Amino acid sequence: MFVVADRLEDAEESALAFCRRAVAAVPELAGWRVRSGRVPLVGAFYEGLLAAPGPAGRNGPGTIPSI
Repeated sequence: MFVVADRLEDAEESALAFCRRAVAAVPELAGWRVRSGRVPLVGAFYEGLLAAPGPAGRNGPGTIPSI
């Protein structure tokens, strides 16, 4: 899910509200519940990928090749 918001908390609240509406509306999800809506902080992981040596592209510095 990709949410645009001014604050992380606002994005989390919007995503959580969406997921709760989906669970309530989709019969196949009956009995499910949404317990939380938090963003894992994985920035350091991706910064490490960008800093790693190797060829430019998806997992290294440089432009992303066209698909």
